Amino acid sequence: MKRFILFLLFPLFVVGWPLTALSQERIDQYEISAELKQDSSFIVTEEIQYNFSGRRRQGIYRDIPVYLFRKTDTGFGTIDANYTVRLEVLSVTDQNGRPYNYKLMDRRGDLRIRIGTPGKYLTGQRTYILKYKVVRAINEFVGHDEFYWNFVGTGWQIPIYNLSVKVSFPTEELPGEFRHQSFKGRYGSNQRVDGELRNGYYYAEAKSLHPHEAFTTNFSFPEGYLSRPNPFQKIWWFFLDNMINLLLLLGPLLMFLFFKRAHNKHGKDPDAHLPVSVQYT
Repeated sequence: MKRFILFLLFPLFVVGWPLTALSQERIDQYEISAELKQDSSFIVTEEIQYNFSGRRRQGIYRDIPVYLFRKTDTGFGTIDANYTVRLEVLSVTDQNGRPYNYKLMDRRGDLRIRIGTPGKYLTGQRTYILKYKVVRAINEFVGHDEFYWNFVGTGWQIPIYNLSVKVSFPTEELPGEFRHQSFKGRYGSNQRVDGELRNGYYYAEAKSLHPHEAFTTNFSFPEGYLSRPNPFQKIWWFFLDNMINLLLLLGPLLMFLFFKRAHNKHGKDPDAHLPVSVQYT
């Protein structure tokens, strides 16, 4: 009897599962293009076809990991320190070029872009086109430089059905030592994704990403293909990222030097071998 009931219910599960999948909030299409510049910066354009389905939302969040703690070149050497990738949002529009309201926020190691107008609710499918510039995301090693970028992040709480990544380079002809690879999955995953070079640009795609799964691409260039920041720029970035820690570290030393100087100038005891005259006020 139980088998007969399951047999009758099975078609409902088969038909109902796709309907449930289609009714959930999701990203139907996610197209990313990046233009790598000679100065080691790159411009990213994201076209997100976001499907709210039957839900009413005020907009979306886009979280991009930019705040790190890692080995950092200070200009004088390498130490473990705070490291911030510089990111400048250039525009946030729909497919017709109409701008969306957005606000930048910090969120646990990520730069959060809140897109939408408070009090204005949306439903169905919407297209969001984000364009931003990234600086200080190239890793420097002896003999080579490395482009290592998580194009999606791990902040999406919904599935992504179709993802494509296209990266162009400063030159059409790449050096012989050029290497490339891409990965997808949750943090720490080494699941490879096939990518290929097409007429001077790199292309890779993933047919589906589960919530909180990332898509990371890695390129290796011989040293000199991209220009590196000068030492003064590295020192300035290091100071800005670690200003509070530096003040906490140097503060007591600066106070000690200040009070020592004040004591030597105003509070030094007279020489014990000289006569001391008694003065009344």
